[in-house]
Amino acid sequence: METIGCVTSIGLDSVRSNVLPGVWNRRIVPMLDRHFFLLCVALIGIASLRIVATINALSLTTDELGDYVCGLEYLTDHTYTRGPQHPPLSRIAHALGPYLAGERMPALPLVRWIGLQAIAYSSHPLRAIFLMRLGTLPFYLLFCLVVCGWSWYAFGKPAAVLATALFTQLPEPLANAGLGTTDTALAANVGAAFLAAVLWARKPTWVRAMGMGVFTAFACLSKFTALGYIPICLGFALICYLAIQPPGFPNLWKWVTRHFISFAAAAMVAALVVWACYLFSVGHHFSHRLNLAIP
Repeated sequence: METIGCVTSIGLDSVRSNVLPGVWNRRIVPMLDRHFFLLCVALIGIASLRIVATINALSLTTDELGDYVCGLEYLTDHTYTRGPQHPPLSRIAHALGPYLAGERMPALPLVRWIGLQAIAYSSHPLRAIFLMRLGTLPFYLLFCLVVCGWSWYAFGKPAAVLATALFTQLPEPLANAGLGTTDTALAANVGAAFLAAVLWARKPTWVRAMGMGVFTAFACLSKFTALGYIPICLGFALICYLAIQPPGFPNLWKWVTRHFISFAAAAMVAALVVWACYLFSVGHHFSHRLNLAIP
């Protein structure tokens, strides 16, 4: 029996070391590489259908009502006064579908449940809820593209397919993508901003600088916590890079000077995009008899 067990163990080890890696390298990897785009599109499409199928199955949340009415105010009255504690990007996306379908800001006083009243006074409440939640789907698609593109850039197409397959099965992103809240927009745009910064750091072209500026602005316009997430994540990544591959002060200074101009351009683009989302509005700050106009 011991001999049989030994032979069996040797046989299984032989299968693991010879057959399985051979199948992976000869069949699975070429298949994933050859059908990369088709597989990723299919995986993201299936996940999107799963999200859309649950939109009318979930009850409304308090955050959704507040975000919806703020976005509707932005599109209807071109003002943003009812909930300025969060930036407007995802709220605009949530209100855009109902707005295009004919929904408008109700002529009601500022009360706690005005978001619920906006749904209740709608001519098609279920349609308004469906279109409102559908506004989160583009951010989920961006989230999937970030996972897929980042994996492709770092590890190749086969790894990108597997990463996309695993990500589209995670229940929390799927659940949040079926609600009209700010969470999916924040996660997707922070990931996109970080990836854009990594690509720009590797090769500071003008296109990559503009992409970094735009996605950084989108992240900040999704939720103000991005103002903490992005610098902390990039700072930690930089510390790890300098610890693992210290370039030395001369090379580091050369890197800074080579990236400075494009970084400044990216910062200007980010500021302009943020200001544009706030309709180029100007506020006034009164201090020590000074009246300062501030974007």
